[in-house]
Amino acid sequence: MLDFMLWMFVNLMVAMGLGFIAVYPPPFLDAPLKPNQFDWRYVAATSVMAIFCMIYPYHVSAGIQIDLRTVVVGLSGWTRGWPTAALIGLVVLLVRFWMGGAGVSVAVLTMAIAVALVPFFKGRPRTLLTMGLMGFLQAAGLYVGVQVLLGARAVGLGPLSPDWLLIAAVFTISPWVLHYSGMYARKKRELEIKYAAELRTKEALLELIPYGIVFLDAQRNLVGFNQAARSIMDGDRVPAAFFDHPEIDQALREQKRISHCRVVFPCRRYSDECIVLVSAVPLRGGGTVLGIENVTRVVRQEREEAMRDRLEMLGRLAATAAHEIKNPLTTIKGFMQLLASKSEFAPHRSAFTLVQGEADHINRVVSDLLELAGHGTDQTSRFGLDDLLLEVLKVMELQFPESGVLASVAGVDGLVLTANRKSVKQILKNLVANAYEALPSGGQLTVLREPQGDGVAITVADTGSGIAPDMLPLIFTPYMTTKATGTGLGLAISHKLALDMGGRLEVASQVGRGSSFCLTLPPGEALVAGAAAALMKD
Repeated sequence: MLDFMLWMFVNLMVAMGLGFIAVYPPPFLDAPLKPNQFDWRYVAATSVMAIFCMIYPYHVSAGIQIDLRTVVVGLSGWTRGWPTAALIGLVVLLVRFWMGGAGVSVAVLTMAIAVALVPFFKGRPRTLLTMGLMGFLQAAGLYVGVQVLLGARAVGLGPLSPDWLLIAAVFTISPWVLHYSGMYARKKRELEIKYAAELRTKEALLELIPYGIVFLDAQRNLVGFNQAARSIMDGDRVPAAFFDHPEIDQALREQKRISHCRVVFPCRRYSDECIVLVSAVPLRGGGTVLGIENVTRVVRQEREEAMRDRLEMLGRLAATAAHEIKNPLTTIKGFMQLLASKSEFAPHRSAFTLVQGEADHINRVVSDLLELAGHGTDQTSRFGLDDLLLEVLKVMELQFPESGVLASVAGVDGLVLTANRKSVKQILKNLVANAYEALPSGGQLTVLREPQGDGVAITVADTGSGIAPDMLPLIFTPYMTTKATGTGLGLAISHKLALDMGGRLEVASQVGRGSSFCLTLPPGEALVAGAAAALMKD
């Protein structure tokens, strides 16, 4: 009995393994079936299973061997139809004839019985009762065929041998094991295919979403993310600022839902900082999904619009005040010059000179106010950036003689701009003048010009003392200055001129290492030399 149970276990395990090949074919066999296409993979795997059961049969007792090829063929016919069962049975018979011996006639009889039972069970539900009945009828057919038609040839396997009860039990149980194991494997395979398709669909949807999606496990480890999140995070790592934010940290610890939590973190892609809105949704069983909306450009546009509105309002007020001041100021300055030229006022000439100097200072302030109040014109022209830079640097060298500043130009030569030349020149003069003033003891001043997308970026960098971090957000605010004699309008005017041309002016600075101002002109306002040359030929 122990020997029989061992052989039964080994045969069933191998038979089920071969059956799984039909459900889980190897990669070179795994191809989707077309409608009404014959599943030759199933026939091949099932034939090998039946042949294995025949070559290594169950040992019931000494000299008595049985195999389950009839069960395999019967189940194949039940599930796939009698042509499939007949084909598998034919393959098995060919192998059995090749092996030879006295069992050929028994093989022919048992195969005939298995195929003959297929029409009877075709269409019936595969339950424990019906499958057990099929196995029992096959065992009964084997009993009748061997005992009546062929005669008992196995030693000890007479008509009343108790081994027939064991054979009947094996034939009854084997269909259950083979069918349900195959059904489980098939269902599992179908679910895997279904889930794989759903996963591909969800991944495609995630990639279509313009917002960043990040999956975290319970330990805050990064599990997955979409391409939008990768671009926002500037890599494959969640910024530490996310976890340092008190609201997000509390949401992750307490598995709470939060929405639109604003986080600011350094980002190379945006040169200084990235501003995002983070929402968190806890997952059942642990983990969290983070939704990240990049609002950097929106916030910057809002800031620029707010700055533009403030400048326009201030400009209107400045224009009104400047016109009211300029006329009396001209009169005062003219009378001071007249009085200073008279001999009777010679003792007071120094006072007149002081008043004239103050009047000149007021005049400069009024001129700046009028410039701030002015609106950018649409008058553009095509000009070379190299010539403009050379002109600005020569003027600054004359304005700051013996300053010890080493000025240089780097980047791409031959850039040609199509923009308001006067506005670009004034911006560059303000930026270069500020760089000179930031280097009272000498240093390095570099002007870098390079294409940026379809536009041009011009960066003026110095090696001065830099700007304090708390001053950077206010650097373009009118009347905001760190100079003892400055009006605080130069950078405000430059910023407004850049906005009027559709560009932008940005600043980056580190204390002790210097500052850099970048003027970016948008597409349509700037052309590289090749494009400009092409236009000139037209």
